[in-house]
Amino acid sequence: MKTTTTFLLFLFLFAQDVQAQDRAETEPWNITPPLPPASVVIPLPDIDIAFNKVYRHNIGGSVAKIQQKNFNEGLLQHPLFAVQGRLSGVQVHRPGGDPFTAPRVHIRGVSSLVLQSQPLYVINGVPNASLLSVAPEDVVSVTVLKDAAQTAIYGEAGSAGVVLIETFGYGSSGNVRGYRLRDTTSVWVRRPFNINFVSKIGIDNVAAAPPVADRETYLDLRPGQDLGDNNNWLNNVSRTAVSNVNGLNMTAEIGDKIRLRASGHNRNLRGVGNKTDGTDNFGNINLQSYIFDEALQLNAGAFGESLTADFDLYETFRYANSFSPTAPVFAGDDYFQIAQFDVFNPQAIQEQSETERRRTNATYYAELKSQLGNLRTTVRGSYGLTKVRQGVYYDRDAFYFGFFSNGFGEHFQSRRADRNVSADVKYDFFGMTYGKKYLTVQAGYELRRSIETAQTETGSDFNTDVSGFGNFTGFEGNFNDIDSTGFGYNIQAGWARIGLRTCKGVLTLNGTARYEGSSRLPKEMRNRLYKAGSAVVHLEELFGIKKDFYDTKDWSLRVGYGESGNFPDASNLSQAGFFDGGTIFFEGNPLPLLLLNRLPNQELRPEVKTEWTVGSDFDFYFKGNRLTGGLSWYTNRIDDVLDLITVPVFPTGSTTVFGHYDDIYLKNQGWEFDLAWSRRKNGLTLHSAVNFAYHQTKIIQKDADGSDLLFYRSNRFSVFTSVPSGSGGGDPLTIYDAADETFGSLYGLETERITGSGEIIYADQNGDGIAEGAPDILLQGTGLPDFTLGWSNKLSLETGWQFGLGLRGVYGHSLFNNARRTLETTANIGSDTNILQTEFFGDGISSFQQPDDRLIEKAGFTAIDFISIGKEIDVRNNFMRMLTLKITLQNPLWFTGYTGNDPTPRYGDTGIFQGSGLPAQRSFLPLSPGLDRLNYYPRTRSFVFSVEAAF
Repeated sequence: MKTTTTFLLFLFLFAQDVQAQDRAETEPWNITPPLPPASVVIPLPDIDIAFNKVYRHNIGGSVAKIQQKNFNEGLLQHPLFAVQGRLSGVQVHRPGGDPFTAPRVHIRGVSSLVLQSQPLYVINGVPNASLLSVAPEDVVSVTVLKDAAQTAIYGEAGSAGVVLIETFGYGSSGNVRGYRLRDTTSVWVRRPFNINFVSKIGIDNVAAAPPVADRETYLDLRPGQDLGDNNNWLNNVSRTAVSNVNGLNMTAEIGDKIRLRASGHNRNLRGVGNKTDGTDNFGNINLQSYIFDEALQLNAGAFGESLTADFDLYETFRYANSFSPTAPVFAGDDYFQIAQFDVFNPQAIQEQSETERRRTNATYYAELKSQLGNLRTTVRGSYGLTKVRQGVYYDRDAFYFGFFSNGFGEHFQSRRADRNVSADVKYDFFGMTYGKKYLTVQAGYELRRSIETAQTETGSDFNTDVSGFGNFTGFEGNFNDIDSTGFGYNIQAGWARIGLRTCKGVLTLNGTARYEGSSRLPKEMRNRLYKAGSAVVHLEELFGIKKDFYDTKDWSLRVGYGESGNFPDASNLSQAGFFDGGTIFFEGNPLPLLLLNRLPNQELRPEVKTEWTVGSDFDFYFKGNRLTGGLSWYTNRIDDVLDLITVPVFPTGSTTVFGHYDDIYLKNQGWEFDLAWSRRKNGLTLHSAVNFAYHQTKIIQKDADGSDLLFYRSNRFSVFTSVPSGSGGGDPLTIYDAADETFGSLYGLETERITGSGEIIYADQNGDGIAEGAPDILLQGTGLPDFTLGWSNKLSLETGWQFGLGLRGVYGHSLFNNARRTLETTANIGSDTNILQTEFFGDGISSFQQPDDRLIEKAGFTAIDFISIGKEIDVRNNFMRMLTLKITLQNPLWFTGYTGNDPTPRYGDTGIFQGSGLPAQRSFLPLSPGLDRLNYYPRTRSFVFSVEAAF
């Protein structure tokens, strides 16, 4: 159904003469102007929280902001890879090197058992915008709000943190009225029209190949299994991939009242898989206009993308590990195949399947800002639309999946539309200053409407392969299924914020409140009030630390409290659910049968998160050096924990209900530390930053008050996760979540000894004569990391040379190495299955392996994210003014003891997938972290050459 929404925004105001201010964007180090009169207010670094500019040391919370000049280097495949490892408490992880797979982002760990909520992304002031709609090269700053004292103003959507992103041209970014001459820092040359061009070429290779046996070793281990050929299957299905990115941005001033900024990027990305190939085009435009002597400001723009791509099935790389190296690619005119369970030719999987991914994103926004003395008003509206279509088809000859069904295809398509309207009013009682005394009051209203529809189509028994891919025509009726879903909801909220600095500038107090209602909830539970507050003691004022004009000296202590909610981004969860039970006949007429699979719950409500934070921040500038940083401690508690709970129901036996556990809550606790040193002196500019974070999530048991919905009665205290294991069977891995234990604990058997014949003898802990199941399984590790570390360095010389280095460490987590379990044995799982030879293979395992202490490996790692060297050439002619050449190595080295494909943490489990299944549609089980599945995409390293030119 097509929906048309028209926004009519009326704003009456009386024109008032407002003195025009010069908005030339400069930094203290870029120019050295004369000392200004005392009456001039100098703007200091601030953060935009709910459209309210707040000086960062008055915020009262942990806030991290990184600008483009300090981003990670190279050809980035996602905007948040720019800050991967650069922010304490912010984890950006993506196992493997698939360029079309987005990373998962976690701020301060896990905030829900089942929701695994991602942060709220606010792009150019638009909440809930898609990160995939902006090119990484277009992002100029990333700000992360971590404390609930700041995120509470965003309501439920901000429960897992808030990420504010500005692209080129939005707000102050792009307000460049000229450029600085590198060798004369006191000169600023005005240029009302600027063009910048960037081009990058990236060369990717597989960084880590699994140590499977080659032909000679294989025949030593499996004598008599020679199939007559010699193949390295990973080499057969992978390649050296060359990607390129080209981008252009432009700024223009029309008189003194109109500014236009626009950019466009073409990204041609190729992965190391032979079929991973796509083109992603991005556009971004912003118009800023001033009316009535700048009393009224119009800011409007749009950004979006269009993606066309093919992708590799991860099963291709799974069977590249396990297929016999002596097997040929072809047998006559057909692919060579082996008629054994779970043994497939990986090259045939890759070449006998077709894949597609099509995605379009578009976001439009407009805002009007007015200023009448100390009163400022903002009205804004935005509209975002995302369309996705992707599919996979196995042809009629595909032995892996299509052969037995005469061709098999699966297509998925979805459409999501988001509309936002908001308005706010702010009054500064003592004027718009950052002085030692101010009182600011702000109030606003927000309305958000989201509608999403999705449809999955599966079909088989096609007349021809041509008809099978693309439009699903030519069915013969053996199998044809269409599954459609759709939901929509409204969220509306009113909010208020107050900021007060008093006591001669020593104390700052902030308070926020948001009253939010959502149509996703039952009427009685629909509205909720979220509160937050913080206090900041400015030690530089308390102790009278001298603070002159350019020497920034800020030192503060802060404490904050905040509340937020958490609820699935879906509708109708409080209502009964049904599934298709087939067809029955009544009086000879066919009738669809619907069976109950979810009970209604009229008491459904959001999870409630409460958080306390304590910290200290500092910012000192002295003799060409700037030292900034902060230390934070936080603890938060999540009550009313949500889950899809199985309950007994008469007479059907059992069904599910989406409800709340009353006997547990989640507790997150951790420390964060950031330190950055910048120096600019004698033609040398250095920026070095280090961050450290410790985090732990626990499930805490509490009194249940007689409730029937209990965590420890619902079989959710442990998850027995099935692991693909060939024909060997065996016990599954146990992920155990018990009271007062670290969330995501991995349990397995203990190895007692390995016999001379290679048989594993497991310890019988309870003396019942057999080692299996509880209580024989013991804690072997946890799937979530405890510690993270980041260190980045940027150095530039007056001669134009630039150097960069970024390192990242993730420690404390373990991974269940399923590839070792399946392949690191000479057991006859499949007589033509290859053998994995890690450092543990010397044990000579000849029996099938259970999940045990040997296979749950410590997976901590230290990675070099990038090493770069470049040269900035000051051209300064009538055509070009600056040229920068740069070479970057991305992910060149990883140091880890983990023997699997990738030591990156797995925050959830994608489950067993063999055969049909679109990667983006696979289930994600948050209660099952730490599983390294057999299906994977290889980790990669890259060599990147880039050119940037300013005209």
